[in-house]
Formats: sequence, structure tokens, C-alpha cells
Amino acid sequence: MAGNPAEQRIREEVVHLVKNLRALNGGPTDVSQLIMNAVSNVTCHMLFGKRYDYEDKNFRNLLQSCHRMMTGLQSSAMLTYIPILWYSPMPFKNELRHHYQKVIDYTKRVVEECRLAESDEFLPTSFVDAYLEWERDHENTKCEGVENSKRFLGEPEHLSVTVLNLFTTGTTITATSIVWTLLFLCQNQDVQERCFNEIKDNIGLEVAPAYHDMRRLPYIEAVTMEVHRRASLMPLGLPHAVSDDVEVYGYTIPKGTMVMSNLWAVHMDEKNWERPEKFDPSRFLDDNGPRDCIASQFAEMEFFLMLSRLVQVFKFKLPDDDLVPSADGNPGLINAPDNFKIICASRFSDDF
Repeated sequence: MAGNPAEQRIREEVVHLVKNLRALNGGPTDVSQLIMNAVSNVTCHMLFGKRYDYEDKNFRNLLQSCHRMMTGLQSSAMLTYIPILWYSPMPFKNELRHHYQKVIDYTKRVVEECRLAESDEFLPTSFVDAYLEWERDHENTKCEGVENSKRFLGEPEHLSVTVLNLFTTGTTITATSIVWTLLFLCQNQDVQERCFNEIKDNIGLEVAPAYHDMRRLPYIEAVTMEVHRRASLMPLGLPHAVSDDVEVYGYTIPKGTMVMSNLWAVHMDEKNWERPEKFDPSRFLDDNGPRDCIASQFAEMEFFLMLSRLVQVFKFKLPDDDLVPSADGNPGLINAPDNFKIICASRFSDDF
């Protein structure tokens, strides 16, 4: 039994994902949509207590907008640094607005549905529920701390935009991480088999891995870290503002300056990584065993539970007649791989 409600919810969704992957009957398929559905259902359940059927076309289209918005956002960075470009004709601006509007309209609609569903016996079962409960409990309360929070949280768009941020990042980053992992495992069959054998030897094949099993699977933990290094999921991170004047290598950066970090350059620096272009999880293993557990937050727990179960149940490979996808990806705010098909061959037929 999972140790907490979040873990239980993830494991329940993994059952749906495995069922849908098995239904492919080993045919070459681009599974990115199924991965997006599974991850977004976990996110949706945590945010507003609902999930969607994998065949729901409207929701699938929404996820595509979410994905395109996140992968295309980096293109708009130049507009931040050169504001006059906002007034020049650039096709990606209209596309970005279109996808953003679809996602924000969805979050506004769901938030309003949750608000209308409130009752006197209202019990919070999701993030939105808890937010609305706070609003209701402090509606008539007057004290400095509460007043400050009310001014911040009471902004008309605040809840919808917060939900949008959690929905997009909670879905796109984790889903893209898993898709990258499947690609690397297909391209490195020895790594995939070592992951499977580690699960078989330490967990067995009669029970799905649980979150507390992660420390017993150091190689899978190393694979997780190597995926994030090699894929550089957010190549330039997120923009930050300098809080105070600071000097870096002789250069003065004034307070308020927007800065970005080139994470891709760090991940691919030959001074720090031998053959950085090679996918090699062993670089994260040493004689002392696994490094500090990175699965301390919800997204890492979700990634581990989904990945370990998929490796336990399926053997993944690329179709023989397909071109090998590039490992360079398509850098945006999120670095996503090219579209590719894989074969999901069940290792056994029984569900558990």
C-alpha cells in the first residue's frame, strides 16, 4: 500500500497507463500522448480532484496546446530583451497567444466549477478546494497578516493563473522527462536491461515498485539523473531578477537585471563530464552507493513510480525500419525530443 495519498493516486494512474500501453499490442506507436494523459491526470487530480479518459479528444487537444505553449515559450524570450519586437509581425506570437488562451480558459472554467460546487459541508480534497476554503474562512477576518494575504490571493486572476502554472509545468516537464527516458532506454538496451534486472532482483515481479523502494534501486536513480543531465529539460532555466547589485568575474550586474542560466552548457561541459554527449548513468554511481535522493518532491516521486513500473512491465525498443531519433531535441522553454515511435512489448501478461 502506498505511503501517502499522492503516491496512491500516482500508482492508480499508472495502472491506467499500463493498460493503455498493453492495448497497443506491440505495434509501433508514438506514446507521448498517452504519457501526457497519465501525468496530467495526476496533476488534475491534485489540483481539482478529477481525471479524464485517455480517449477524451477535447482534453487531448488541450494537452497539445499545453505542450506547444511550453516548448515554444523560449522563442518569446527575445521579446523580453527587445520589447520593440512585440510590434513586429512574428507568427509564433499569435500561435503562443492561441495556445495560452485555450489553457487559461480551461483553468478558469474548472476553477469556477469548483467554486460553484462549494457547500456548507465543503471539505477540501484538492489544491483549488483548499484555496477556496481559505478564501471563505478569512472572508470577514481583519488582521494585518490576513489582510496582506487577501490582497495577494484575492486578485481575480490569481487562482486561475496559479492553477495554469501548476498544470502546465506539472504536466509538461514530467511527461517530457519520461518520454526522453523511453528514448534513451530504446537506444541503450543494456541500460534498460540493467534497470529491469535491478527491479527483478530487489523488488521482484509480483508487486509494483513503491516510493520507499527508490533507495533499493540506485541504478534507476542514476538513470533519472543522467536523463535530466543529457536531455537538459530546461536548457536556459527560468528567468530570474537580481535582488541586489552583484559582481561576477569582474562584471557588475545591477539590481533588477534579468538573468538566465545556460544549464545546457553546464550539462555538456567536457571539463565536468567525460564524453558528455554519451548517455551513461554510471557517472552518477560511486563506491558509496547512490547520491542524495532527488525524489524529495512530488514530481520526482511521480517520475520514479511511473518509470520503474513501465520498465518492470515492458521491454521498449525502436522499430527496425525507423530512423534513430536525435538526442539533441528541440530546445524551447522545455527541450522536447523529436516525435518517434516505439514498440512496447509486455514482459508478462498478468496485472497486479
